[in-house]
Amino acid sequence: MILIIDVHYRETGAYAVAGLIQDWDSQEFEQCYTLHITEVAEYIAGNFYKRELPCILQLLECIDKDFKYIVIDGYVQLGAEQQAGLGTHLWNALTHKKAIIGVAKNYYKDTPENCALYRGNSKKPLYITYKDIHLTDAKNYIAKMTGQYRIPDLIKKIDTLTRV
Repeated sequence: MILIIDVHYRETGAYAVAGLIQDWDSQEFEQCYTLHITEVAEYIAGNFYKRELPCILQLLECIDKDFKYIVIDGYVQLGAEQQAGLGTHLWNALTHKKAIIGVAKNYYKDTPENCALYRGNSKKPLYITYKDIHLTDAKNYIAKMTGQYRIPDLIKKIDTLTRV
């Protein structure tokens, strides 16, 4: 099982949403979880994880099914030095470790070229980072996800659900 997570911020807090899928080529979520979080940390440049991580951890407390992978909207490691990104901080916070795959839509300075994944006919890549999984496997899994465009359908759907 795979858990896809995203968080969207509003004036009234944040909405954290997770979708559980059976396999990488699943076309629909088996189950979705939504959590409205009223108290959200302020955004601090260079410390995005301090805002997003508490939301994700609260959402994970609501999930009663087992899963092997977590897919996040963002980076697991940052740049060529592989500094800790949101995904690494998430992995460090987990009691029961899961493989984490970061899918970032925007380039972060000095991200290694081999992290780029082109899907569909897109000229702009996604940037795949990882923890407890090999990069090749992480890229293959995201490439396998349904959808003919750059962003896999179910990742796009989770993003949409955070904005409802």
